[in-house]
Amino acid sequence: MKLLPLLNKLSLLFLVFTSILNAQEESLSLDGPWEFKAVSADKWMPAEVPGVVHLDLLNNNVIEDPFYRMNESKVQWIGKEKWEYKRNFEVSESFFNKSQIKLFCDGLDTFASVYINDQLVAITNNMHLRYQFDCKPYVKQGSNTIKVVFDSYTERGLELHEASPYPIPGQGNDKSTYEALKDIHIGTYIRKAGYQFGWDWGPRFLTSGIWRSIYIEGNNVTNIQSVYFKPAGISKKRANYNIELELDHITNKTITAQIIVNGKSSSESSIKLNKKTNTYQIPLIIKKPKLWWPNGMGEANLYDIEVNLFEGDNLIASHKERLGVRTIELVTNPDKHGSSFYFKVNGVPFFAKGANYIPSDNFLTRVDKERYLQTIMSSKRSHFNMLRVWGGGIYESDLFYELCDEHGILVWQDFMFACSFYPGDDAFVENVKQEAIDNVKRLRNHASIALWCGNNEIETAWRNWGAGGWQATNDPRNWDAYVKVFHETLPEVVATYQPEIRYWRSSPTSDDDALSPQDIHVGDVHYWGYRANRLPISEFKAEENIPRFMSETGFQSFPELESVKKFSVPSDWELFSPVMKQHQKSAIGNALIADYIVRHYDAPKDFEGVIYQGQLMQSKSMRVAHEAYLRAMPFCMGALYWQINDCWPVASWSTIDYYGKWKAQQYEMKRMFAPVFVAPETTEDSLTVQVISHDIDKIKGQLEISMHKLDGSVVYETSIPQTLKPNDNVMVFNKDIVPLLSGVSKSEVYIKAQFVSKRNILSKNIHLMVPEKDLKLQKPNITIKSKKVKSGFKLTVTTDTYTKALFLSTKGIEGFFTDNYFDITPEQPVSLVFETKAEVDDIIGKLKTYSLYDSSEH
Repeated sequence: MKLLPLLNKLSLLFLVFTSILNAQEESLSLDGPWEFKAVSADKWMPAEVPGVVHLDLLNNNVIEDPFYRMNESKVQWIGKEKWEYKRNFEVSESFFNKSQIKLFCDGLDTFASVYINDQLVAITNNMHLRYQFDCKPYVKQGSNTIKVVFDSYTERGLELHEASPYPIPGQGNDKSTYEALKDIHIGTYIRKAGYQFGWDWGPRFLTSGIWRSIYIEGNNVTNIQSVYFKPAGISKKRANYNIELELDHITNKTITAQIIVNGKSSSESSIKLNKKTNTYQIPLIIKKPKLWWPNGMGEANLYDIEVNLFEGDNLIASHKERLGVRTIELVTNPDKHGSSFYFKVNGVPFFAKGANYIPSDNFLTRVDKERYLQTIMSSKRSHFNMLRVWGGGIYESDLFYELCDEHGILVWQDFMFACSFYPGDDAFVENVKQEAIDNVKRLRNHASIALWCGNNEIETAWRNWGAGGWQATNDPRNWDAYVKVFHETLPEVVATYQPEIRYWRSSPTSDDDALSPQDIHVGDVHYWGYRANRLPISEFKAEENIPRFMSETGFQSFPELESVKKFSVPSDWELFSPVMKQHQKSAIGNALIADYIVRHYDAPKDFEGVIYQGQLMQSKSMRVAHEAYLRAMPFCMGALYWQINDCWPVASWSTIDYYGKWKAQQYEMKRMFAPVFVAPETTEDSLTVQVISHDIDKIKGQLEISMHKLDGSVVYETSIPQTLKPNDNVMVFNKDIVPLLSGVSKSEVYIKAQFVSKRNILSKNIHLMVPEKDLKLQKPNITIKSKKVKSGFKLTVTTDTYTKALFLSTKGIEGFFTDNYFDITPEQPVSLVFETKAEVDDIIGKLKTYSLYDSSEH
């Protein structure tokens, strides 16, 4: 009975295979070895495409590692030069005879002139836009040459600046001082990743090159420009889509569109090509679909979809896609507080947990699958369900979104505009429009796309930055240009090309011209108020600083010492040394780190102590903030802190350093963003404990609360049964603290609160009532036992006294600790796993322990 379906499947596979052999579409990759040089130079050198000029110069030993010590300042000449790349390629007779031959350039950075056989094919001016050009008039059968010439950013930027009819305010992180441009921010005029002009966490490296794939395609009938799986009604019973095919053809023919779902033929449709039409629709129905869910809410189910176009038995074009069946909605309804701001997926509301994401390198072609996967898997391990792709970087590679799809990480997607105003002339706006169309069409089928946002912080700059905002000192035509791009052009693109996804005009904004962009009762908020006046970290939890959705806040720290060693030498290891200042792009950054350290900790005894305590300070401040956001649920329904990653080795707000090492805060976020989180809070008079559940199921358990002296002896303890509803936030405990202390000083006590279900600790939180510097910490006696497991070593850690933020590291062995920088108490050991691929029989002799006690003199 099973033989017939098997034969049908084999027949289908055979048909597709033989059709591929006879396919009328051919592709010729131009990736790989090229040659390059400065236009003013004579000598050609080997280059690699995709690539960027800095890496090509590095590989040819022309420059030293730009990330090492102070080498950044030595390579600024690169952005001033004109560069050219060339290679040869062969065109076969069959390829040459194709009806259409097109050159596809997925990434040209940025002002490029493209020549084939010394004939100008095209001129480009946008790093973010994919290009395709008719090159049939330029290619010939046999040997061909292609050359791409890149203009100087300094020259073109100054030309554009001087041509502007009014001054345009640019972001102050544009480090134009490197190029003697004084206060001219050329990045304002150039459609290039903003962070590459410099930021308050990133260097200035003005890259040039062919940074994404370049290839030539030829066909006789049609090629597929884009495929859009447009939702037409999704439920648990049935998912309906209208598949919109955008085809490029030069003939009137009837072809067949075949849809294959998970390897099985789903449907066939006849399409009559018309020279005047390039968009066609075919239906797709998936019965009883397995829905796609974000991380922590269910499985990220994906369907493998193939769209094959046939002329007779010949496969003429094919497209493959992974489709996640889901609905996503941003809910902004009026309520008693103002207006809600939360996301629903498949009709279920959830608290958005995650971070802002910046490009993972200044030299983008170094960001490979392993690097992307490290960030996405770190997000997944940390219980994130959302990342915000920030508007000063790039529209990320397809691979980034594919990994987000696979692992259930939603994406708040900014358009690439940040902290600057932009021109409003027709040519610039049209350029932006084409950029937006291209990227919306490229990314719209990804289940992970949750929101399209117009820009980062431009609206609040105009209205709030400085005395009266930028509007007080700048030409009003800047606002007219802003409206044209962000209130008209971009929302129109989203409404046309992905109408099921919400457009949000800026971050932050109230989306209401009558309200402040930073109104905590409406929209999203960025909170940076503590920095200007060096306010205490308690300001993070002040009621006036808890919004409906926190889309940016953070605190700086340096990477751990082993990471610092990779870009410096021992003589640099001082917080205010020239190298440490070079790798700190915030003007007040290192002084701020030092200031907050001394407020909370005993003075660090050396540079290692400074680095360590700085990470604890970052973690502590963000714990205060995020506990407040979680306790405020459902008033607050999201927290995306600034930022998860770095683009180079630097002191920044990142929680994972450039080399992939988790900082203390990343471990803290993993604890706080767990499906169940216990949040104790003390005032002068009271102890309260809330339990927050992000689980979509009901959970029965008990809240265990205890007070201990630093030696572990019990001062007070209780256990309270509690059933948590889905997406629950319940105050379980609220009592006067004085009777609970029984006369013991707050500086001698820690509070432990944990939620236990079926003997499993779902959340544990150690709470202190005084700054760490006021605790009478004793030198801990740490004992570690290890057991070899499949992924590495299971470690069980015990102590004889309260130990603050125990940091484990290894000597010469790469790996990952599933927990680190953790508090450990005498009455309760901590178990974790050191994951490693290294072949080591025993890990104990390789382990180093370091706690808050070790960081100071005693």
